Amino acid sequence: MNRIENVLLNYLQTETNHAILLTGDWGSGKTHYIKNVFFEKAKNIKTIGSGAEKNYQPILVSLFGVKSIGDIKDRIWISLYPLLDNKYAHYGTSILKGIIKSVDVSKLLGKEGLLEGTVDNAGKTAKDINKKAKEKLKFDNLLICLDDLERVNKEYLKEDELLGFINSLVEHDNNKIILIANEDKMDAERFKKIKEKTIGYTLHFEQSFREVFDNFISTYDSTDTFKEFISKQYKIISDIFTKEGQGRVNYRTLKNFISIFGQGYHVIGTQGLGITPLERLKESILIDILKFTLGVCIEFRKGEISYKERQDLEQYETLAISRILGKESQKGSYLIKFIDSYINDDNQYTFYTSIYETVTGGNIFDINRLRQELRKKHHVIDDNIPIHYDIYNKLLEHDYLKLADREYRDLLRKLKNYAEQGLFLPRRVHS
Repeated sequence: MNRIENVLLNYLQTETNHAILLTGDWGSGKTHYIKNVFFEKAKNIKTIGSGAEKNYQPILVSLFGVKSIGDIKDRIWISLYPLLDNKYAHYGTSILKGIIKSVDVSKLLGKEGLLEGTVDNAGKTAKDINKKAKEKLKFDNLLICLDDLERVNKEYLKEDELLGFINSLVEHDNNKIILIANEDKMDAERFKKIKEKTIGYTLHFEQSFREVFDNFISTYDSTDTFKEFISKQYKIISDIFTKEGQGRVNYRTLKNFISIFGQGYHVIGTQGLGITPLERLKESILIDILKFTLGVCIEFRKGEISYKERQDLEQYETLAISRILGKESQKGSYLIKFIDSYINDDNQYTFYTSIYETVTGGNIFDINRLRQELRKKHHVIDDNIPIHYDIYNKLLEHDYLKLADREYRDLLRKLKNYAEQGLFLPRRVHS
């Protein structure tokens, strides 16, 4: 990321009359990087021509859904609103919005301040606000980042209008403008005109998974305990995300996964599993849930599954029986591919309805439902695990290979005896 950071910081510290374009795939983390990483660095940079008295003040404005230059000005106002003194901002919102919409583009960010030359007929209140705004907002130190450039609808906003607006920002007062877009998704002819006249440098946004992961975790609003746990699982997460066939790392998928998995982790981390016999297995259970959650998040983003279309993910018992009977019909099933890609171990697979429905939008996360699923998976009855299932669980745990050979053989012998007694036969459910 040093390459991107160095180019952007150099742009801020150099006399220019052009914008810079940051381009990358949708979901690659461009906006997150600019807003949560680069902005913090930009705030420490002295502006050009300010006599080293001012630092840059960055704002981010999305162009998604705008239908006019007036819409863009409104969004700039909304971004600038927190910079105003609360009293004047609250008192003058409607007036200032009207001023911004009516002002000539070339005067939007003039040397005399945002409102210069626009208040002759606005009355005493507007003049009072204008005076206060000049004190607070002289935007020779403004860094404007216009996001989602490729999402501007050309039916509403023609290229010459957009080009003229961006040009006015770039050429007037040496303002710094960073355009954020997916260049591959832009109308080629339209983009060519913008690029020729306003963009002086195109910067391709590419991150290794390590950079994506570290940047997100460092800025994620969570506890140190959660960050430490999720960082310890980096290899599992990285292997899944970067596995051949998964395609490029999608930042939004990572963000969604961390958010959903975090809901369960925080409850379990603060309250425990709430199932006494399973407390010693808490970390391995969390890892199982992590893998399943990540797999569902990725497959949902790819459009392979939905809330209603679950493929055969709920049919593990059918798969297990088919394998025992030596049937080959399940070989190419979606479930097998899912297990191979995300779980790696048939014996550790569980379909967590509570997690699945949270990811696919069918329900909010329900910790009590997850606890019921864990009780069923680990055969907990009345807060106890019958001895035969306790042995069964031990032989399926992540660390069963750590058992001494003698202990392992002894457990297998006991398991065989319990099986011969019929203790593992399906129990009939009476209605």
